[in-house]
Amino acid sequence: MLHGRQGSLHAPAYARPSSAPHRSGGHPSAPDAVTRSDAGATAEPGASLTPREASGPTSGFLPSLAPTDALPPALMPHVEACRSLAARYHHDGADVRPWLAQAFATWDPRGIEALAQASDIARDGAMSAVSMLAHAYRWGAMPAAPDAHALAAIELPAGLSAPLGWLAQRLGVPACGNLYHMLIANWRLPGCAPGSACAPATLRDGIERVTTMHSWLQGPMEEHLTATLRCLLLTEVAGAEMLPAVLRLGDAALRGDAGEAVALLHTLRAGVAEVSGVLGRYMRPQRIAPEAFLSVIQPHFGWGMAQDGVRLDGASGAQTATIQLLDAAFGVRRESAVGVMAMHARAYLPAAQRALLEAVDRRAPAVRSFVAETAGPEARELWNDCLASLHQWRRAHQKRGAMYLRTESASYHSVSGIVAKQDGPARAHAFERAMEEHVQETIEARLAVDVGAPTEDPRSRAAPSW
Repeated sequence: MLHGRQGSLHAPAYARPSSAPHRSGGHPSAPDAVTRSDAGATAEPGASLTPREASGPTSGFLPSLAPTDALPPALMPHVEACRSLAARYHHDGADVRPWLAQAFATWDPRGIEALAQASDIARDGAMSAVSMLAHAYRWGAMPAAPDAHALAAIELPAGLSAPLGWLAQRLGVPACGNLYHMLIANWRLPGCAPGSACAPATLRDGIERVTTMHSWLQGPMEEHLTATLRCLLLTEVAGAEMLPAVLRLGDAALRGDAGEAVALLHTLRAGVAEVSGVLGRYMRPQRIAPEAFLSVIQPHFGWGMAQDGVRLDGASGAQTATIQLLDAAFGVRRESAVGVMAMHARAYLPAAQRALLEAVDRRAPAVRSFVAETAGPEARELWNDCLASLHQWRRAHQKRGAMYLRTESASYHSVSGIVAKQDGPARAHAFERAMEEHVQETIEARLAVDVGAPTEDPRSRAAPSW
């Protein structure tokens, strides 16, 4: 269940980025105009986000450069520790805390100066390594011992807590792991040198050769982690290819250009269908086994402890930026428990990704009105086709997630509490019920194809048989 973790009831405590903009590989390669329109709090809902002309494809929510572990010297011990982590962390009787406590007992403040002078891609690489080790220290072993799930707080050694705190402040994210740094920016692809440009199409073409840069698992379980990584990367590849169309659709709405809107909705229909297909191919026991995902993959992502009185969640699939983009672009309500969770999860995305999603949110009502009232019947049908594929993705996620949760052999713990610890059938039912409200929110975002038809409260409609 890539989105099976509920956000805490409180906004996470994270430091705002510094006044200098963070030009990271984690930035969506969105247009300069997006950044300008987001800079002011008084931007109008219809403010233009016109894309700049670019000679190459955008990276969307993927790193703009291939992830690197060539870090400043002060961070190379963290890289070396990540290289031996799986062998120490993933076996019976493991406990990495004594090892990590000794290895990172001290921290030279000059390391912060080195990070401040490092490239953006190196800082993202540092966050990947440091947060990976911090989560390993938090859990001790994988699978984690029962008492690790009960921890309310833990004191990280200085060599982990100091760089983690500084990086979180610089990157504008909570001081724990997040999906971007633990997976989306944590990969290797032969032929894509670390720190070099790697287009989304290249990543798609080579996806079956992609492996993790830093892994916490070994043996067969690592293969299931790799499949999880590939599933998420392919989702973000599709998002990278849809992002320009989403932005241009807003501009077409502002200009009243129905023809371009139709062309862009054709692009989006193909992209959303691809996202749905990726989930269908990967979220199956043969690729990502339930006992692997629920026992040693998802638990490592979790944090589930308080910082300054606020609970931090850690990484979760709700932080998948492409799904966030689709909900924003098509005006899907996020008022259900799962919808609120998704909005909460944005705090864990890189700052520029959050800003871009907020900009898309602001323009969504104007885009929807244009498609519904002006762009014509083909545009409305295409809009509904896009939502049909998003609904298909969400329904498949709901049903397959429930199937995973019925696996009695998996020692599952939901760090954030959307599914209580209970037997398989009960937890599967709780998950399906929680997801259903957001499924219905997706259905309600459809448009009436016949604009002359009387309007009705969408909550009163039966779900269409998509």
